[in-house]
Amino acid sequence: MATRTAKPRSAEKHERAPKRARGSANGAAPVYQLARGANPYLEYHARSMATLPADVGRLFDPALDDERRDELDAAVCAVLTEDVIEQYAWAVPDERALRAIAHFGPILEIGGGSGYWAACLRDRGVDVLVADLHTGGGGRRAVRAWTEVVRAGPALCKQHASRSLLLVYPDDFERSAESVALSSLESYAGTTVIHVGELFGGARLMEHAWGRSTGADFQVRLAELYAKVLELPLPSWPYSRDALTVWRRKGACITDGGVFGFVPPGEELRPAIACASLSHLLGTP
Repeated sequence: MATRTAKPRSAEKHERAPKRARGSANGAAPVYQLARGANPYLEYHARSMATLPADVGRLFDPALDDERRDELDAAVCAVLTEDVIEQYAWAVPDERALRAIAHFGPILEIGGGSGYWAACLRDRGVDVLVADLHTGGGGRRAVRAWTEVVRAGPALCKQHASRSLLLVYPDDFERSAESVALSSLESYAGTTVIHVGELFGGARLMEHAWGRSTGADFQVRLAELYAKVLELPLPSWPYSRDALTVWRRKGACITDGGVFGFVPPGEELRPAIACASLSHLLGTP
């Protein structure tokens, strides 16, 4: 059986899939109505995953023959279309993730696309300001927004240091060479960053070790300035392994030996983790 070394055609397709809603000159006005307490994208994800073949988890198993891989790929592409990504988002919010974000409100979301995550948060009483640089641009699709999305970019962070910064798959390098995530981080003077997507070490696509949510420069800078205090896995499509992570700004201590970051004892994250087959090693130290 042949082993594929190139990225699957499905991964290529979804790298090109648009992640931004388009609207009027000043922003995207809400078109969809979100029922109270509803999360239609989570429901759609659950239904779609339930309809996929039982062996879809082997999609990238090199032992799988190419014909079967193509069949599985086609099945996933049939439910994860460009329209679905544009209407909702790439990452799927569950209730635990929404509760976690709410804990760190008020929120500033940059690169919010159609505003689906923001709409779910607002529906649950969270104060959210959501912005996207491409909202208001032209395009073949009509306005598809779930809530009000202002047309703005990373510079908005300078005005809202009191809000936690939320970044949900913010970078689209197909559209721009600029990293929205890095520019936002450099402009943000607040204490809390919430990242949704893939991070280094958790990506599925091997030639994108940093994932396809944010780039290496952003993730290195994030780790330099902030300490991860929370990580929650998210419902994911077969092409990604998404998680919500929360990062708190470190204190900086300058010494003769260098600049050391300080994390309060109550916020230091040092988990003992293992895959299922090695969970028996997680005993008492």
